Amino acid sequence: MKTIQIGSQVWTRKNLRVFKFRNGDPIPIIQDSDEWALSQEAAMCINPYNGECYYNWHAVADKRGLAPKGFHVPSDMEWYTLIKVYDGFDVAAKLLKSPKKWDGAGVPKGFNVKGFDAIPSGYRTHNGDIITREYSGFWWTSTPCGSEAFCYYMFSGVSIAHRDSGTFRNGFSVRLIKD
Repeated sequence: MKTIQIGSQVWTRKNLRVFKFRNGDPIPIIQDSDEWALSQEAAMCINPYNGECYYNWHAVADKRGLAPKGFHVPSDMEWYTLIKVYDGFDVAAKLLKSPKKWDGAGVPKGFNVKGFDAIPSGYRTHNGDIITREYSGFWWTSTPCGSEAFCYYMFSGVSIAHRDSGTFRNGFSVRLIKD
């Protein structure tokens, strides 16, 4: 797994693409929109447009471990630390995003200053729809927030990185950080 050191943290350079939990159990793949919308268990899907893997938060929080040994899904605070290294929310997306693949109007697409190479992977809604695949990237944190969990996201044409929460049934990409 390729990594990049950013400040005191070591991040993976690509979004997670695993089909088994750390203990070897398969992660259920749910491609059907209706089935995804009803799922209350750990699951993943594969975006048919770009091959990106999305995981629901049940998979992120599963005790069997989504991340390979030596890595973990970053907490809200670990993502926030990454954003601070890039001078805060107002400019972080511009510096974290890959200069390639971001479609849409506006500037900047991305400068990829330290090699994080965020790509526009889109996401899966809690209703099972796959949307904004060319214009946005969404990543889970390991931090719950009531009946939701924190996530970070970026849009094409915007320098700002965003923090919000998503329902446990959303399907987002996952980046890992070294233990």
